[in-house]
Amino acid sequence: MDYRERAILTLDEFCDYVGIGKTKAREILKSRYCTFSFRIGNRLCVNRRKLDAWLEQHSEL
Repeated sequence: MDYRERAILTLDEFCDYVGIGKTKAREILKSRYCTFSFRIGNRLCVNRRKLDAWLEQHSEL
């Protein structure tokens, strides 16, 4: 299954999906204002559906 179809993305998949580097990705995902990231143990994960909604909302600005 392609990661673009999965509901949860890893940090590497998030970087590839959005087109940014790991340092910037960690900065975004660790922000208190980020509504689409969560942790499973020490791993940062991304809810792709919430990310897509966030990107849609902020791309209209």
